[in-house]
Amino acid sequence: MSSDPRSDAPSPEPEPAAPPTDAELVSERGADLVEALEARIPGSRAHADLTARWALAIAAELRLPRATALALRETARVHAVGLLYLDAELAQRGDRERSDAEREAFDAQAEAAARLAGGAGLPAGPCVWLEHWRERFAGDGPRGLYGGAIPLESRIIHAACGYAHELAGGSDPARALERLGDRAGTELDPATIGAIAFVLDRTPGT
Repeated sequence: MSSDPRSDAPSPEPEPAAPPTDAELVSERGADLVEALEARIPGSRAHADLTARWALAIAAELRLPRATALALRETARVHAVGLLYLDAELAQRGDRERSDAEREAFDAQAEAAARLAGGAGLPAGPCVWLEHWRERFAGDGPRGLYGGAIPLESRIIHAACGYAHELAGGSDPARALERLGDRAGTELDPATIGAIAFVLDRTPGT
């Protein structure tokens, strides 16, 4: 009696699981950092979420590849975790209320965020974006990088963070954009401000 040849055939090998994307890695490994900052500075998660939303919108407007834009959104969500190293009261004070020394300490949060992110296992690219997000377009930031020498993703995070702060401070979208425009070319990349303007033109009231 012959056996059914189909029963003797080896079982097909399962398809290997796709490796996680950078966006998935940042989301998963950065979650505890976001929670720790929220516990120390209540309301920081809401700012992180709004910054992430606008980082994605700017990235899409500037036509970054989708995988990069999604990774940038999740990186923007953890951009402020370096504040864990700062006094909570200083962290929540506005730029105009800080002394020069305090402003320098505040700028150091970006490098601290990159260290924390690296320790949490975030990919190298997002760690670089975090390290440089406090650079200023005119070159007077922590590392003295200016213009296109600052990673575009870092420039996007900086603009998205600024816009989120303006909205949280009570400015309507048009006023928030106007206030950001005052910093274009000095602190912020004008292209990122233009991208926010284009988004608002298409979706008034955003």
